[in-house]
Order: sequence, then C-alpha cells, then structure tokens
Amino acid sequence: MTHFARFILAFSALLSLTLAEDLEISEKCSVALTDANFKNIIESNEYVFVLFYSATCAACRRFAPIWEDLTCSLHDNNLVFAQLEGNANQGVIGAYGVTHTPTLALFHRDMATPLKFSGQRYKEAMLYFLKFSFWRGNVDNHLETSLNGFFPTMEGKEYSAFTEAAIALDGVVRCGEIISSTIQEAYGLEPGKPAIVLYKDYDERKMVYDGEWDAPQIAAWARLMDHPTVGFADSQHIRNFFQKEGTLVHLFITKESVEGDVGTFMDFLFHEVSIPVIEQKIMKRGTFSVVFSFAEENKDWLKNTALDNGHFPTAMIVDFKTGYRYMPRTQLEFNTIATDVIQFMNDYTLGLTPPLTNKNEDEAEL
Repeated sequence: MTHFARFILAFSALLSLTLAEDLEISEKCSVALTDANFKNIIESNEYVFVLFYSATCAACRRFAPIWEDLTCSLHDNNLVFAQLEGNANQGVIGAYGVTHTPTLALFHRDMATPLKFSGQRYKEAMLYFLKFSFWRGNVDNHLETSLNGFFPTMEGKEYSAFTEAAIALDGVVRCGEIISSTIQEAYGLEPGKPAIVLYKDYDERKMVYDGEWDAPQIAAWARLMDHPTVGFADSQHIRNFFQKEGTLVHLFITKESVEGDVGTFMDFLFHEVSIPVIEQKIMKRGTFSVVFSFAEENKDWLKNTALDNGHFPTAMIVDFKTGYRYMPRTQLEFNTIATDVIQFMNDYTLGLTPPLTNKNEDEAEL
C-alpha cells in the first residue's frame, strides 16, 4: 500500500470519527428538554425560550456557542432557556411540526401557543425579541409610548443601531419593528427608507427621529421623548399625578385659551417646557411633572388661595417631599407661558419662590 493510500484511509477514519460525534448543547445556563419533561417545564415557568436542534445538524453546531452566550448573558427569574434534541424526542418534534433545525420558540406558560422566533440568529436580535416579548405581555399597549422602527430589510447599520438601542432601553419604552419597503408611505414616511417613529396615544401623536443612526443617540432620544412629565388633569384625576417625592408644576388655564385642544397644548408644554428644563439642567428627568387644568373647573378650590386674582394662566408648584406649595414671583402671561413656566421652575430650584397661602384655612386642599 502506498503512502498516499494509507494517508487517505487514515484521513477517512478521522473524518468518520469527527462526523460521528453528536452535538451536545451545554447546560451551563439552560436545561435539557425531553418528551417526558417538556410539559412540566413549559407549564411551571413564566417564559421558556426553547431551542429545537439536531445532534447531527451542522447549522446547529455553528449556532451552539451563540446559544450558550445568549443563555448566560440574560438573567431573569421569569425566563428559562431550554433545548430539545429532535432525533431523540420525536413526540414533541411531531407535535409542533418542526421540520428544520435550529428552530427557536418562546412559550408563555402554555404549550399550545408558542411564539416562533423568525429573526436572524445572532445574540442581539434574540435579546431584543425576548425583552420586547416580556414587556409587551405586561403592559396596556394603549397607554404606553411605542418606538417603532421601519426598515426595508434587516441588513444594514440602521437596523443594527435600532436593535442595539431597543436592547439598551431594556423595556423603558415599548419597541417594535416593521420590515417592509412599501408600508412606510402608509405612515406618512418616505417609502423604502429606514425610519424611527415614537407614537403616543393610539398613534395620534408622533415624533420622527432625525438624528444619527447611532444606538446610544437613539436610546437617549427615546428616553427624552418618552419622559412622562406632561399631562392634563381634571378636578377628579389630579391626585393621579401625586407622588411620594419630586415636584408637580400645576398650571391653570382657560379652556378658551387653547380652544379646548388638550393634545396640542400637551405637546407644546412637552417640547417648549419639559425638554428645555431637562436640557438646561434646571431639573432632572423623572423628578418633575407639568400638568394643566382648566380654571373654570377648579374655581371652587382656586377662590380659597392666593392664586385667585382673576388672571389666567396661573400656576403653583407642589413639593411632595415637604408638602409645601409655591407660587410664581411674577404674573404668568399666555403668550410667553413657556418661558414664564421655565423661569418659575428655575426660581423654585433657587429657593426664590414665595409659599402659596390659603385665604381660608378651614377649606380642604385639592
């Protein structure tokens, strides 16, 4: 036998041994599923993210280190990572019609309705999928801000930047993605171009991101735009804005001055008061709220305070920690209301605002 022939035989034997070694997924940060324990594990945990794989699958072998990295990087008491080898567990594989591996699906305490992961199998995309799925299931979507990314394809720096930003936001803002090259036009966006839009209140009010495609910048913009500092409060719901600490800036305006358009005035206060207050570092994000009410609906309460001088707009600041209330040093005017309120807030931080007094101490507070 020639040296070449012996080499071929030796190489073939080595190759056979290599191919014969079945893939074993690490259980360092995950659990192994079988036909026997599948039902118990799925139904006894809040969320289970399952990898269906084959021990002889080349793609599964390439994916294995990514899977281990993912499972060890996200720690949540409500989430379990698990994997099931298909060749040895045909019962589960047949029940879910798994025909290709690797396949990934998220179960939420229910075997009947898994949510299949259909994105690209890299760590960042799966983290985004998982965090969005958790958060989406635990909020009233009608009441929360939604940050939506529109992309013609999942390739490119724009999609990657949005995905990284969504992960960094970590549930602070509800995030979603739409992959299409034509749907943008239906949302008033340029067709075929990536875009990020932040929606509020059933998509009625929106803000379009116009910065760089940079994950930290996108996340910072989303946090700023979502800052819940502005609201409208009627006399029955003002206490919904009360907190244990921080400050409340309460404006009283006439309904006529804003023509009854609450939404537009809220947006005005957000962009012209809240954002400048944060950017000028007068107050930190999350430490204050700016709400407004119609004076006509609060006249019984206003008549008992020093704010009742017949002139609107007027305002007070409530310090929740001390319980003290303060009034502006100067009279507010509607045509300069943004700068007047900012000045009022700045005066408060400097200790320059006078305390608000009641005319009748027997009258109940708001």
